[in-house]
Order: sequence, then C-alpha cells, then structure tokens
Amino acid sequence: MANFREYTSAADYCAIMDGNSMNPVFLPGDELFIRAQGFTEADAGRVMAFNVEGELFIGYTYKREDGRLWASPANPQYEPMVVTPEQVLGLVVGYTRHLIQPEPNEAPAEIGLAA
Repeated sequence: MANFREYTSAADYCAIMDGNSMNPVFLPGDELFIRAQGFTEADAGRVMAFNVEGELFIGYTYKREDGRLWASPANPQYEPMVVTPEQVLGLVVGYTRHLIQPEPNEAPAEIGLAA
C-alpha cells in the first residue's frame, strides 16, 4: 500500500471529485492529488486534469493519430473531448476516498480555477 505522504509530496494540487464522469474509478468526494505538468507521450492512457472552460475535468488522456489530444471519461455515459496542451493542468498521482461521506452542508468549499 502506498504511503499517503508519497502522494502528497508528489502533488502540487488537491481537488475534490465532483460529478460522475470518472465512475467507477473515482467517486464524488474523492480527493485527487495532481502534479502540475504538461502532457508528454509517456502520459498516454494516464489520468490527467484539465481546465475546460474554467471547470476542472478529469479524464484518461490520449493522443490520436491526427495529433489531437483527447480526454476520455471512465463513465461511458460521457463522450471523450478534444483538449489542447494549454488546458492540461497536470497528472493525477493519487487519491483518497472517505468511507463515510460528509453531509452536504459539511462539504468543502468549491475551488475555482484561474482564468
């Protein structure tokens, strides 16, 4: 089992998963640890974070034959989307999941992305 300190020391950001686009991999309330970096060929197929129109999006990353970068959710109810290298925030390097979710009024405040 990985040490919690390994995740947090490798991360630059922590985000709370909101939504179900990455179900069943990540669930709402999961804390995602993100290392700030751009996309490299070695990251193909890995889970990355993106700024899509001011919203945080998490998805598997692929580079298609036409050279375009795609972010694909784990949940088949959602479609993959084209993203640009400028939208890449970083690589998801770890996560934590609470077995007991907080009550809605105890949820942490939403973290906005800088434009």
